[in-house]
Parts: sequence; structure tokens; C-alpha cells
Amino acid sequence: MEAFSDALVLASLTLLAIIVAIFVLAASLLGRAIQQAREEQQAASAREQEEAEAQATQLGKAIAEVQSKLKEAATSEAVSTLEGQLSQYKKERKTSEKQSKKAARRHHRYRALTVQWGILPTSMLVLASLVLAAAAQPVTAAAGYALLSVCGLFLLGACYRIYQSLRVVQEIAVTTEEAQFKREVEAFETALVRLEERKRPILSLKFIEAEPPFKFKPSSQQVIQFHVSLIWGDAARSTRIDFIAPEGFDFPGHEPYRRSLHVQEFPGALTAIFQIGDVLRDMTHYRKLNITAPATPGTYTLNYWLGGEGCIGRFEPFEVEIAE
Repeated sequence: MEAFSDALVLASLTLLAIIVAIFVLAASLLGRAIQQAREEQQAASAREQEEAEAQATQLGKAIAEVQSKLKEAATSEAVSTLEGQLSQYKKERKTSEKQSKKAARRHHRYRALTVQWGILPTSMLVLASLVLAAAAQPVTAAAGYALLSVCGLFLLGACYRIYQSLRVVQEIAVTTEEAQFKREVEAFETALVRLEERKRPILSLKFIEAEPPFKFKPSSQQVIQFHVSLIWGDAARSTRIDFIAPEGFDFPGHEPYRRSLHVQEFPGALTAIFQIGDVLRDMTHYRKLNITAPATPGTYTLNYWLGGEGCIGRFEPFEVEIAE
């Protein structure tokens, strides 16, 4: 009996060391991962519980409806069909309620690595077995074996709790590694997108001699001068400028062109197109736009679109005032 008691004392001390090691591992290496996993699991469990409760509510309404129809059924065949539906709905409702309860309890497994719910109860089991193993030596054989049996049961309980804690540690470690890999992939993809955006050329159009709002007389023909340059990047290929005007304007000297009626921006609007071609760094391209003003005075908003291969094109408005 003395040898058995010494073996249990040694096993108790070994388990105490293991418990301390698990707590140190959980607190130092997996602290943030445990917190994050717990929060994610709680959120997932809450969603599953809400879905299960909603399903149970729907099944309850279906059961009530079937019961109502069952009372009104006239033939035995209809009664049999409704009773089968009722039985099936009740089975589904029980399954849904079980899932709801299971989801509500699932997030509690992470408590196995906390001091209050994991480390302290396991330590108490080991300490109790240590005390019983030490107390079994001076007593009679029958009482000693009884104490050692209880001591062994306590150690088995402690081993089971340690096993649960190690399973949670393994799950968190694997989940954290997968999440870390996913975050690294997402960060790499984001960096590539930002790099591509930074490499895109940026074009600039500036009016010269006069700046918007332009002031024209009714039905007069005017010339607007502008230049295009590259302010970011090495080159912009196949650059194009579209000047878009409302009804009443005209672009003499330009081939008549109207935008498609199916486009979202300015469908059917009169357009003057300038094919600039390739724009390189430190190069400026000058152009002139011939424009005929409408006969009706007022303030009109025109737009131009500047873009090219690999560029981000956008519509830029400018105003023209028609007055005597």
C-alpha cells in the first residue's frame, strides 16, 4: 500500500506541473487567440441560437396550423395526412430546440483554459488526491485502500479535465494558424491592389488663356484652349478626351457624335472627341475646342472625360455662361 500511495503522490505532483504548464501556455502564447476565438464562438453560437429559435417559432406556427386543419378535416385520409405532417413538424421542432440549447452551451468550452473554471477545479482535484494519498499511509489497510481508491478517482477526473484543456489548446492553435494565414493572404492581396493603383498613370487637363466659367455671347463661336499632361506615372497609353455638351451647343469642325442612349451618364448628349494618343512624362499636348454657344442666355454645365489605357477616367464638369 505504501508503494501505491507513493505512486499516487508522484502522479499528483506530475499533474500539478502539467496544469501549471497548460496555464502558462494559454496565458502567454495563446492569450489573444483564446480571447478572439471565444468572441468568435460566442457570436457564432448566438447566431445559431437565433436561427434555431426562429426555426422553432416557424415550426410552432406550422404545428398550430396543422392542428387547426386537423380539427376541420372531413375524411380519414385527410386526417391521416395531417397527423403525419404534425408528427414530422414536432420532430423538427425538437431537433431545432436541441440545436438552440447546444449552440447556447458551445462557447463555454473555452472556460477550460481560465483560472476560475479550468485551472482551479483541476488543481483542487489534484491537491485533494495528494492529501488523500498522504493520509492513507498511517491508517489501517482497509481505510488506506479506500482513501487511495478515492484518490485514484480524483486523479482520473483531473486527467480528464486536463485532456479537455489540451483539446481546446489544440483547436485554438490550429484555428489561429489558419486565421493568421488567411490574414496574411488578404494583406498580400491588398498590398498588390494598392501597388497596382499607385502604378496607374494620372492625367491632368488645364484650360489656358481663360478659366471656367467661360462667358460667351448667344450664338457666338468661341475657341477653348487646353493642354493635357501626365502628373503621375511613366506613360498613359491611348489617351482620349470627350467634351460633352447639353442641347443647344455645337462643336464645329468636329465630326458629329452623340453618346449612346443606353449609357448611364449623359445618354444621347453631343460629344466632341480628341484622340491624344500616348502621353509621356514631361510632355504636354495642346488642343483647341471650337464651340458654338446656344441662342438662349443662361448658365450651362458641360463635362469632359479624360482617360486612357490603365487610367481611371472620370467626368469633370465646367460651366459656360451665355449672356449679352
